[in-house]
Amino acid sequence: LVDEPLTLKDGGRKDQISTIYRMGMDKFRIQAIMKLLTNGKLTDNQKAAALEELERKCRIYGRGCVKHGRIAEGRYYLNLPQTAWSRQSA
Repeated sequence: LVDEPLTLKDGGRKDQISTIYRMGMDKFRIQAIMKLLTNGKLTDNQKAAALEELERKCRIYGRGCVKHGRIAEGRYYLNLPQTAWSRQSA
């Protein structure tokens, strides 16, 4: 949502979330984007960018779920962007 990087990334620590939760970090990112979309504080441009990123993240995570046999969870995430688009247009 921001064009320039605002964080320094270094990893590999035992306590970092990606080590603790092996299910996929995109699920947490999807939850964060949904929270942003529902708080009502985004500009129209920010909403559009958030919805675009949500669609990308859901596609990645949903396909991964399906690939690993979690079909229902995969379908949920693959359909989530359409649900979010509908909510934003209402």
